[in-house]
Amino acid sequence: MNGNRFTQIYTFSSQASPFLNSAQPLQEGQWIHGLDYDGRRRACENGSDFFELIPHSAANLTLCMGVVPAHGSDSHVTLFYASIDPLRRKLRYLNAGHEPALLHRARQNRAVRLENTGSEVQREIPLAPGDLLVVFSQGVAETYDMDGQPFGSAGVLSILRRSARAPAADLVEEILEAAERHAGRSAQSSDRTVAVVRFTGSMAQAISEEAETELSFAAA
Repeated sequence: MNGNRFTQIYTFSSQASPFLNSAQPLQEGQWIHGLDYDGRRRACENGSDFFELIPHSAANLTLCMGVVPAHGSDSHVTLFYASIDPLRRKLRYLNAGHEPALLHRARQNRAVRLENTGSEVQREIPLAPGDLLVVFSQGVAETYDMDGQPFGSAGVLSILRRSARAPAADLVEEILEAAERHAGRSAQSSDRTVAVVRFTGSMAQAISEEAETELSFAAA
């Protein structure tokens, strides 16, 4: 990775630092209870996507996805950064120019677009059991068919409508495969990256808002 690309990633990561948990990441093979998650990148020769799924020991998952082109600091850089806390049942996110993620609300059976917030604004959303976060790169959204029609968020939504209850790993694979089928014989010109996180609601001792308030007062 060249110096310009590292500087761009570091700058965005610093701005997103409120999401970082002070606890150490889990060791390989460990898992966050209450979450089902997976992510994959199908790279092309000149790809520029990056993503990380980082589980922390304090029952918290960090998701980071973005694009850092290799053509210098004048290129378009994007970042989607999220913290998913199954204990407090909350999602906090920042979207700095990245493709809008989708949050499928299981109870209402509808999806919400997590639009651009800017690089210094974070938003918080309460989670309910079954809620599903789907983050994908521009390479997925801008996969075009032979007629020039993009796969887009509509393509992702069509999969969620029929497979929202599928395991995260299966859902990631299905979205990537659908984008590839949509492209047909068109050459892949950019990375395609997808990450999925489902709040299963299976935390044994999830903290209610009332209990969290009491904890806040106790710590004050």
